[in-house]
Amino acid sequence: MEANRANSLKCTGPVTDVGKVNVRLNALKHGITAFLGGMARPELGETSRELHGIREELEACFRPADRFEVLLVDQMVDNRWRRRRLLRAESSVLAAQSIQFELDYGLKLASEGRSPESTGEARLAAASGLVALPDSPAKFNLILQFLKATQEAVRQEGFGEEGLKRLETVYGPDPGLAGAVLLSNYRQRREVGVDRPEDAEADTASRQGFLDMLAAEIACFEKIRELRETAAASLAETHAFAQHALSPGDTQRFTRYEAFLDRQFERLVKQLNEWREKHARSEPQPY
Repeated sequence: MEANRANSLKCTGPVTDVGKVNVRLNALKHGITAFLGGMARPELGETSRELHGIREELEACFRPADRFEVLLVDQMVDNRWRRRRLLRAESSVLAAQSIQFELDYGLKLASEGRSPESTGEARLAAASGLVALPDSPAKFNLILQFLKATQEAVRQEGFGEEGLKRLETVYGPDPGLAGAVLLSNYRQRREVGVDRPEDAEADTASRQGFLDMLAAEIACFEKIRELRETAAASLAETHAFAQHALSPGDTQRFTRYEAFLDRQFERLVKQLNEWREKHARSEPQPY
């Protein structure tokens, strides 16, 4: 007996994590009635507390009386847990689609004028002016930047060469009606010199007249930009709503799996009731 006790002290069981995992189920015989605690997946946002809650609710509802009924309730727990996981997966798909849409939309806005297609846009702007570019926030911001710079230059220095170049950059060599009127007025006022004191007064009036025309043009482009931004935001919201909805294939897949789980749960409940009825008939009836 002393020797046996001395030998038993030499083996204290596994000490490493791997060894403990390997022997943790040595005493388990079959595990049929074991609690399904290993189903919770923390990486999926699941907790054992939720799983315990489902089991407690089903046990309170069906009150299993023997091992077979416990087994059926275990299967019900598994079924309802998988259904909850299905709903969580559906929400995750919608959230992922939402994040992806916001990322794509943000990248689209940030890459305006910086993508490989911008080379062709630069050639188009050089040949036909900024107004010929496709409508975008970057286009209208650039046009307004040039027009406001021209406005400030005329206000400070008069009708110089730089202001003319800016207008030509905006409207191009073949401008529309509004651009042609502005360019024509600018060129005419550049040709008028200021040699006498009375000419200075006339130049001030002429400069103010052109500034009024340019201010009206700036207000027009600002209004167009505002309307375009409002329309783009509305379309983006509508598109986002459509993108956040599951595709027909995803919807059908989730619906089929949900229907399968519901049918399985109904079969388990029916099986439990049939077992109880059969068990009740087999019991001896009191006289």
